[in-house]
Amino acid sequence: MWIRENIGKSAQDILSLQLEKRFSNWWGARASYSIGSARGHSDGSPDFVNNFQVLEQRNLDLTWGPLAVDRKHLLTLSSRLEVPRTGGVTVSAVHRFMSGRPINMINSAVDADRNGRLFDPLPAGTYKGTGQNAITVKNKGGRNGARGPTYSELDLRVGYRLQLGGVRTLDMFAEVFNVTNEPNFNNPTGDMPSASFLSVGSLFGGGIPRQLQVGVRLGF
Repeated sequence: MWIRENIGKSAQDILSLQLEKRFSNWWGARASYSIGSARGHSDGSPDFVNNFQVLEQRNLDLTWGPLAVDRKHLLTLSSRLEVPRTGGVTVSAVHRFMSGRPINMINSAVDADRNGRLFDPLPAGTYKGTGQNAITVKNKGGRNGARGPTYSELDLRVGYRLQLGGVRTLDMFAEVFNVTNEPNFNNPTGDMPSASFLSVGSLFGGGIPRQLQVGVRLGF
């Protein structure tokens, strides 16, 4: 039986910077960057389980670590250009980068604290995964001691607008998502005995292979 207790705490520190060039003389651009740290006695989920409790000892000092959604660096670059002397050709792009999310590096084959929870963190160090898509991570030790793959995606849009008279317009456009075909993966398992230890195998939500779509929009 698990009893939920409000005995932990969390903390978050963020610095956000933004630089913008307002649209003029055919172009505009914006750069935004955030650096932060989100940490606490849980991973931030409402159903968090304290894997370090031994009998009545909560051992909250061992649960302190990064939240599961913590990303240290976030960077977004965007721009828009109206190509001169083309009669309405526009080019815009957005690039997003996010550093990796935390991973629990554990060994479920042992129960060193004998609390019935197979969740014993691996010592600090560098670990290489197994399998064809294995990655290598640096582990600081403790809960969420390592970081998974980063996220990077560049999207591009080219459009052309025709004036049909009055307020009517016809827009034709082509959009390319993930121009560089960057593989953006979910975190792999950090459980050392697993056959897929540190082996990436699924795409992060929103992470897609390179895709192209074209469209037409009539405005009136």
